[in-house]
Amino acid sequence: RSRWIIIASFLIILLGAILYSYTVEPEYEAVTSIIIDKNGTMERSIFEYSTFGSQGKLIANQVEIIKSRKLTERVIKRLDQSDVRDSLSIFQPNEDGEYRTLRGMVGHIRYNTEVNNKRDTDIIEVKYTANSSFEAAFISNAIAEDFRRADAQSHRSEISDLRIFLEKQLNKKG
Repeated sequence: RSRWIIIASFLIILLGAILYSYTVEPEYEAVTSIIIDKNGTMERSIFEYSTFGSQGKLIANQVEIIKSRKLTERVIKRLDQSDVRDSLSIFQPNEDGEYRTLRGMVGHIRYNTEVNNKRDTDIIEVKYTANSSFEAAFISNAIAEDFRRADAQSHRSEISDLRIFLEKQLNKKG
């Protein structure tokens, strides 16, 4: 009698596991790594100063920028203009036939994105989870690319501001 209880329990658990594995949607994760330049700001490069712990703050700031709503909205605009737009789930209607709003898309991407600093490194990992491997990789790479573009634009702005400052100082002397 106890043998049949054990066998029945095993079969129920086995059938439950099989049913679960065939009915659950697969989840794929893609990880993109970004290395943060230690000589990140123009002021540090030109005036050769550094403060203890400033690199940790720089990395933490970059992580928050990647997680930000503004960067996510840029990513959505870029995805909307991509050739693969129609294959991405954020642009597909839900069960009721309704499309997501911008706010809904931002929430969806931010919910499925995990941003971490690898311990004791200057590397930030961006992990995106989706129901297809292509979508996970594509959106993860899009986040990293838009961060790179925003960072480059910030550096160009720093250089421009520094040039204007130096020109003003030279005009005062001259």
